Amino acid sequence: MKNAIKHDRGFVGNPKKTAAPPNKQNPELYLVHLMLADKELALQIKQQITIESFQDPDLRQIAELFYQLIDKGCGLRVDLAIDRVDKPSIKALLSEIGIAPIPFDNLKQTAVDCIHAMRKRSLELKLEELKKQRNEALIAGESKRFQKLQDKLSELRMTLSPG
Repeated sequence: MKNAIKHDRGFVGNPKKTAAPPNKQNPELYLVHLMLADKELALQIKQQITIESFQDPDLRQIAELFYQLIDKGCGLRVDLAIDRVDKPSIKALLSEIGIAPIPFDNLKQTAVDCIHAMRKRSLELKLEELKKQRNEALIAGESKRFQKLQDKLSELRMTLSPG
């Protein structure tokens, strides 16, 4: 994944102004590339990552399309995918992915890393939501609800903390 990131960087002296930092890893985009690169990995990714795990709406729609193609037994190819979408931004993203594939040193390890990163991000989002609900319960004086949410938070923190 680190080598793939090096390929994604722009010019060092002239960083582009984007919403995300230029060297920020995008496991969602990498997973889409990996699904195109290897049929077995595409199946593994489909089994381990839900559509809801994709936060980027365009990448979510692409992943959903890929999952449908896998279910139908079709091969994953950019041209097939482009023919099945209407939204111009998704067609453009698919074209970009097709024109500039990311070279990965180790496809399987990169897939494992990306799946782990997406699961961790999903857990962190759940953690934030539970904190918000817990604080609302505290403000509302709902002690039983507060305690249930506190217990859920503790369980989730155990899941997130390393070994």
